Amino acid sequence: MRAWVHDGLSKIGYSFFIPLFFVYVGVEANFHGVAHFSPLFLLSFIGIALATKVIGCGGGALLCRFRPMEALTVGVGMISRGEVALITATIGLQAGLITTSLYSVVILITLVTTLVTPLLLKLVYLARPQSGVKRAPVTEPLLEMIEEGMEDMLFQEEANVHRSA
Repeated sequence: MRAWVHDGLSKIGYSFFIPLFFVYVGVEANFHGVAHFSPLFLLSFIGIALATKVIGCGGGALLCRFRPMEALTVGVGMISRGEVALITATIGLQAGLITTSLYSVVILITLVTTLVTPLLLKLVYLARPQSGVKRAPVTEPLLEMIEEGMEDMLFQEEANVHRSA
């Protein structure tokens, strides 16, 4: 029963409410407000957005013993900002914490980072050494742990379904 409700609500959410939210975000964005900011400010803001994701996520990957090129790949792959930034900005706009101009800047950064990420990932993959692919020493045990956790979750879900039937 739980899975049936979850699946039904997910379909409604993904087919109606989430697209409706993105339409609302687009309607609320006023890109004329972006013109009040200097191009240098916008470029530096976008640069900071790119750099912080690469440094933060790439640094986390380095702490997990990924090789530097793998860590860079993780960092670049995480550049794209999405619904979390949009939700936060929308709440801030509705609460009067940010102006429509700043809201539009956040939307612009979300768009730019989303569009730039695949291009940067392609560049990172082209820059990787083409010799044999080696994983970080922590990757194999981590993958095994994830697989075991998934198997446990599936087993638990099957047990729940049999109990409720």
